[in-house]
Amino acid sequence: MNNSTVETGQARFRLVGVRLDPNFPSPDFYTVLRDEPADWPILYEGQIIFFHKPEEAQEALDFYLHHLGLPPGTVPTEPDVILDFAQALYLLSTESRDEACCVLNVVNTLLDMLQAAAVKLPAKYRADLHRIADHLTFNKEFGSFLQDRQPGRAEVIEALQWALGGVMTRAMFFPKPNS
Repeated sequence: MNNSTVETGQARFRLVGVRLDPNFPSPDFYTVLRDEPADWPILYEGQIIFFHKPEEAQEALDFYLHHLGLPPGTVPTEPDVILDFAQALYLLSTESRDEACCVLNVVNTLLDMLQAAAVKLPAKYRADLHRIADHLTFNKEFGSFLQDRQPGRAEVIEALQWALGGVMTRAMFFPKPNS
């Protein structure tokens, strides 16, 4: 186990960075994923807990565990993965391969986040994201897969953008002012 994944009792916690701005190489914000029931984010009253600095991860995890009545846990100090939306959108728009599994990581984690926060994804978007994720699980080349078929590039990008918007409607940035 490395310093990007910490196990507490039966749950494992991972620090995850989220990058939206293509003009900056570092994440715009972070969350903590718990490996049960899937790679679900930590939640408070149905909202996904995000924070701006990795140093806030431990306090956010303590807040989450306290509200569940669970003993304190430990969160990693380094991100396990960066969900790079900027790169994923670039790849889907202009490239044909995803060597680093960027798109796959973004899509799979978004689908888990939507489920955890009980956000209903329209069936067409869900199907489009599942199709591209299924394909990328076994094949890094996606250009020919998206060419001349549905979903195409535009449909996958639209589904990805919709899913990100859905996640952000259920976001809570920690710490809250005056908390």
